[in-house]
Amino acid sequence: MLYLILINPFSKRFDNSKIKKIKRKLDDKNIESLILESHSKDYFQKKIPEILENNREKKIKVIIVGGDGTINNVCNVLAKLNSNNISIGIIPSGTANILAREFNIPDNINEQINIILNAQSREIYLSKINNFYFIFTCGIGIDGKIVKEVENNIKLKNRLGAIAYVWKGLKILKNPGMEKFKVKIDNIVDYEVESIIINRTQRYGLNKKIFKTAYIISDYFVCALIKKVNYSSLLKFFLGINSEDIIFRKAKILEIKTSKNLPIQVDGEFIDISPEIITISDKKLKFILP
Repeated sequence: MLYLILINPFSKRFDNSKIKKIKRKLDDKNIESLILESHSKDYFQKKIPEILENNREKKIKVIIVGGDGTINNVCNVLAKLNSNNISIGIIPSGTANILAREFNIPDNINEQINIILNAQSREIYLSKINNFYFIFTCGIGIDGKIVKEVENNIKLKNRLGAIAYVWKGLKILKNPGMEKFKVKIDNIVDYEVESIIINRTQRYGLNKKIFKTAYIISDYFVCALIKKVNYSSLLKFFLGINSEDIIFRKAKILEIKTSKNLPIQVDGEFIDISPEIITISDKKLKFILP
């Protein structure tokens, strides 16, 4: 058994004392471990395949010390490899840590370590936009635009944390300038919208339960289709209210039809692709859960 500890030292709540506690606990149990500290977005993409190849006969527990974006980054690497002998544990250290909260992972580091050491893993199907995997959320339009603006101002994100998204959102809403695009749901229903937020977790943003019928192990998304982006429609979104401007509904397959590039976020990270098909993939990974 190899414990591969993957660290994002730039995550909002990173604390080096957590790493020392993890390493000490593993050493006390004579468990082999290896620590990788990311220096760039593509660092894990380069290093993880090499390590897995060199240890292909071993069972591997991957411990991710970071936020939702780091988890997404690692899962995109693992999804393209033979990951049958791999399980994933989370030490939440990011800005929002939505996935960890949805998994009911406690805040206490000692409890987190005990879960990784002793709890069972559960297979969860990944989501997919075109050929890019994500775990629990995808936003096209206002959501993607806010994330892009925050990522372009790291100092603001480091200073305000999750509030930076609210700050940028309020500024964008003064003059949103969103392009309309079409969404076909389950090959049946067409909508024309300015934004769509697609979730598999109940929580969104500042840990608010908006998508109340979403469930991470389900085979469907819950979508918020926003026909017009303004203060009123966003308020209704945060209150979970169906109206003329915003519709909540379940979906398994979404087809995005647009002639222009649209701002997109997945798991809280901006991605620069032209969206086409969004679905639950047939690729699954094992997560260690309480």
